[in-house]
Amino acid sequence: MRQHRFIKASKEEVELLKSQLKKPMSRQESVRIEGLLLSIKGYTMEQIVDILEVNRDTISRWFNRWDQGKMNNLANLPKSGRRRIYTETEEKK
Repeated sequence: MRQHRFIKASKEEVELLKSQLKKPMSRQESVRIEGLLLSIKGYTMEQIVDILEVNRDTISRWFNRWDQGKMNNLANLPKSGRRRIYTETEEKK
């Protein structure tokens, strides 16, 4: 049987996460914050997988980043590879 793992956060950290949700961000960033908040509320990793429809390994990476203090910046990490030549609006044309 798997041991349940939960995120521990201070009231200030919870308020910071909630305030971040009000800012414009990508879908991935908002799902990441929602997953952390669900864990803080006591949801198990399996429940979060079902709610957010995200892979368990992905949630585990979020938890590891949080434990290491690297979740201060919840933005997406830079992507590797060549940058776009056209903007999204140019591609739609």
